[in-house]
Amino acid sequence: MSLWFRLLVVGAVLGLALLIAWLSRRGIAVRRHRASFPNGLAGPVLFTSETCPTCDRMRKVIAELELKGFREVVWEHEAGEFESAGVDRVPALMWSDRHGATWRVDGVVGAARLRRWIGGP
Repeated sequence: MSLWFRLLVVGAVLGLALLIAWLSRRGIAVRRHRASFPNGLAGPVLFTSETCPTCDRMRKVIAELELKGFREVVWEHEAGEFESAGVDRVPALMWSDRHGATWRVDGVVGAARLRRWIGGP
């Protein structure tokens, strides 16, 4: 194999890795999935950690949407709630939509997408 071909392959692999990383940071790879609120919790609930670098971004999204009844559960203070809800990464947002279905999204999601999922204006 020629040197140019090898460099082309390495460049393509690096480009693909950078694209995936960029899409993940923008929240495009984030998807919602069905969930269940543990006993005593009602939504929307944001699961965070004191050491989470992306949790502030999700807090800003929630503030922008002005979610009513919002509650934050912090790992260092309420680890049992994480176990009950099956949350193993942060940030994670759990809510019920206008039809009563309960959803959870792990990671940071933009305000427009979250508004569509929740069913707001």
